[in-house]
Amino acid sequence: MTDRADNGSRAPSPSFGELARLFVNRRDVKFWQSEGAEHGYLYWVRAMISEDAEPVPYVSRPVTQPQSEAERLRFAEARTRAYGFLGRAFEYPDDPFLAEIGDPATARSLAGAFRQLADNDDVRAGVEIWEAMTAREEGLVGEYGLSPLREEYTRMVYDSNLPCIPPYESVYANERQVMGKHALAVEAFYRRAGLGVADNEMPDHIALECEFVAHLAGLEAAAWQAGQRDEAERLWQTERQFLTSHLLSWGGKFCADLQRLAREDFYRAIARLGAGLFNDELVRLKSDA
Repeated sequence: MTDRADNGSRAPSPSFGELARLFVNRRDVKFWQSEGAEHGYLYWVRAMISEDAEPVPYVSRPVTQPQSEAERLRFAEARTRAYGFLGRAFEYPDDPFLAEIGDPATARSLAGAFRQLADNDDVRAGVEIWEAMTAREEGLVGEYGLSPLREEYTRMVYDSNLPCIPPYESVYANERQVMGKHALAVEAFYRRAGLGVADNEMPDHIALECEFVAHLAGLEAAAWQAGQRDEAERLWQTERQFLTSHLLSWGGKFCADLQRLAREDFYRAIARLGAGLFNDELVRLKSDA
């Protein structure tokens, strides 16, 4: 028996009126009417036709809590690496990233960071899938820069294709639009931390939210190393607030959708790694409240 949440159950079929309220294009309405059940209507579709936000997938289980400053440093270093990696993995893959993830040493090295924070079935399965992919030594950068992972990312994320997975908190939070109030709240977090967002970026993209956690965790680790306890604690409280208010409130839903739609092993691995990490971080923060 595994410790995974059951994300495979099918939701009740939305009515034509509910779908028409969500989609402007009648082609999209017809798609979800005829084929939506095959994809479980995905979390974001179900959330946007509902008046109530769906709860994040959640498995309650014992997790490790840091008990000393040395352990808090190790947790901060693990968050820097794990969330930093997910931030890159949830973006369109560039050549350096494709070369890096094809290296078995990268998978082995990052496995330790994920297991420090979440040593569970999802994380172990994600590492196993990723390591098996690297063992096959498949070329991830093809002719003219083409890549199966780039094609997969485009297929899953961009809304010119259905089904798709919009990687934005606003959409998963029932706002029926991008750049909603959740995006503005996320951007305010960034600005309070002295960071800006490029004009062409959505602040609540899951990649940026992961990168922000990695940024704060890196600063926290440096503060612990320098003996700056008050600063380290302040940074951790900011991380904690951001994780509970934003990333962990929807990241598991996104990973459930990613796992449902992914065809390439690397994205199947990332879906499992993200699901396992977000779940146990949520358990940790709930139990430490």
